[in-house]
Amino acid sequence: WCDTLKKMVDVGLIDEAKKDYLNGITYRKMMAKLIGENDDSNIEQKVAQKLNLEPNSEILKRFEWLGLFSDGKVSEHDNVLDILSDLLQEKLVYKDNEKDMIILQHKFTVENADKSKDLITSTLIDYGIALQESSMARTVSLPLAIGVRFMAEEKFNLKGVHIPITKQIYEPVLKELETLGIKMVEKKYSLD
Repeated sequence: WCDTLKKMVDVGLIDEAKKDYLNGITYRKMMAKLIGENDDSNIEQKVAQKLNLEPNSEILKRFEWLGLFSDGKVSEHDNVLDILSDLLQEKLVYKDNEKDMIILQHKFTVENADKSKDLITSTLIDYGIALQESSMARTVSLPLAIGVRFMAEEKFNLKGVHIPITKQIYEPVLKELETLGIKMVEKKYSLD
């Protein structure tokens, strides 16, 4: 999907600029307009040519699956990005038994005082809760919510604007996140 999203950018699908021609048109016609065509016949081939893609490429298959070449009417917005957003929300929905997952890993190569070297990894693996909350929502919103609560409870003795690189901020937030199942696991490996 990374390559597909790049081609969406290239063709203009994330454009927020107001477009007068979007009212009541089909996805096919919108795609034609985006590549500078008035005629939407053979639009799949025209888009492939414009994006330097093979006609049977996986990217074009994804465009087709999303409905970007369909005769369906676009949603009622005056910009392409909002139309694409509606389409993605409709098509990219978790099934009842599906959930997301986040894997984040940092790797550090360190040289110790005795000149030996170690690899230290710090890994976070978090799963969403099916039909309740996504891992993305949990890992983005919970640290912020905890920090805001601590501020309201005056647990931070700080003034002004701070980013969470201060031990007084990150330590209690990380500790509480662990109680919610969100934690980094560190491992150390000798490189000698």
